Amino acid sequence: MKRIALALLVLIVIAAGLTGCRDDGGPQPDSGSGAGLYGEVTTLELPYRDYGSVNSVEDMLYFTADVGNQINDTIVSVDPKTGQREVVMTWPEEIAWLRVNQEWLVWESDKEVMARPRQGGEISIVASSQPVFAPQLDGGTVAWMDLGEDGEYDVVFHDLARGSTHPVADIEIPSYYNAFLHLEGGRLLWTDVRDGEGYYRVAQIDGVDPDEIKVEDFPVGDIQFKYPGYAVAFGDRFYSINFDNYHEWDWSVQQFGYYSTVTKEFRPVIEDRAVYYFEIIGSRVAVVDSRQDLLIYDAADAARYVNLTEESGVKYEMIFAADDNTLVAAKFRDIDQREGFTFQVIEVE
Repeated sequence: MKRIALALLVLIVIAAGLTGCRDDGGPQPDSGSGAGLYGEVTTLELPYRDYGSVNSVEDMLYFTADVGNQINDTIVSVDPKTGQREVVMTWPEEIAWLRVNQEWLVWESDKEVMARPRQGGEISIVASSQPVFAPQLDGGTVAWMDLGEDGEYDVVFHDLARGSTHPVADIEIPSYYNAFLHLEGGRLLWTDVRDGEGYYRVAQIDGVDPDEIKVEDFPVGDIQFKYPGYAVAFGDRFYSINFDNYHEWDWSVQQFGYYSTVTKEFRPVIEDRAVYYFEIIGSRVAVVDSRQDLLIYDAADAARYVNLTEESGVKYEMIFAADDNTLVAAKFRDIDQREGFTFQVIEVE
């Protein structure tokens, strides 16, 4: 599974110093309970000034980079085993939200969503005249939260082969935290606030007539942190960062956890500090918290986790689910360090 959403958040640096995390209020896992949650770690030292979204296809990493022009205007591929790099393409404007799979490159630039066959070819405009956060790519389908000509926001998807765009549902309360969708296996997940209540919303769009798509709603319920954002599906669980107030949004006041479609309940995993980023990779959940610690959880049993920062002493600034088995973690850099960066490529099950 691949996380959509949380790749590039605008973060508030919070005073930390709190410790511990728990699952459903239960006990801390004992020593060694996180064994086997990850495998080989490969370190890549890269010479570029900055980087953007990272994807993995056929054992190659694709990411955006600032090669010296003060913007991430270049797509680079690198073999993590050999370190051999190649420039895939450059663009006259900033390239954001890069998505890569076997067939396609998709990115956002200057209020346009662009697409190009991965092996080269014509570049097409998928959406224009609006800022788009984190367009999602699944096979030949792109989905995003769209600003319509009527000034209203909708969840839409675009068929790259046919060149057609289709609405799925309206967004009642559009915001930055629910602009991130999750699309995998034709299953589209997003969040919204409807009539003052927080919802996870799901639609199956693959193999369905666009005019007959049905949306299934999952209300969070009457709890304190009832407004979910950045939701990602894992089986019958929706992992998300939940907030207690969508009117006066405070990033530091949150809970990270999952909603079970079986029990119809939200269960917190981290309650005592903010989560900056999270990704789902295969059957693992990776988290960077407000202490810049990197933790990897068993997505099916959140009581099992390992803190890689405690093991290695390394702090992290961002993570990417490059593919179903590859987590890319960027080492934390001081604010004045803008020449070169380090990726750790972590194999997970």
